[in-house]
Amino acid sequence: MTVRFSSIAVFDAEGKLVEDTGQKIDEIKLPAVDQVSDFAFSRDKFVQIYRGEKELHISTTERGEITKALVDKQPIRLKSEADVLRSDSEEGALRHWYGQRMYFWGYETVREPKGDGTRHVFYINAINIIP
Repeated sequence: MTVRFSSIAVFDAEGKLVEDTGQKIDEIKLPAVDQVSDFAFSRDKFVQIYRGEKELHISTTERGEITKALVDKQPIRLKSEADVLRSDSEEGALRHWYGQRMYFWGYETVREPKGDGTRHVFYINAINIIP
């Protein structure tokens, strides 16, 4: 299965569509149906986010407006700024935790700057997506 888009639809109490928004996703191939993105919303904006290769893709849309989403890419931070990310495994996920917080996890191979070789790392990070 190939994923290329994620969307949010908001309905009122009668089931009528109130608003919707979406996020284009870089092509992600999955062996089965699985969640690849998540979202949070506040009174004035929707934020959709997914974990791409070596970075998080964040799309912010103002609620009630017909505007193009603001798209941002944030690199996945390493434990040390001196470390070099060699590879980021496709295995991992991003999930809503509570309120405006999400967590994401995965596996990566990191080259140490002092030439001590590489290490394989399991990471889990929490982020606040709407300040």
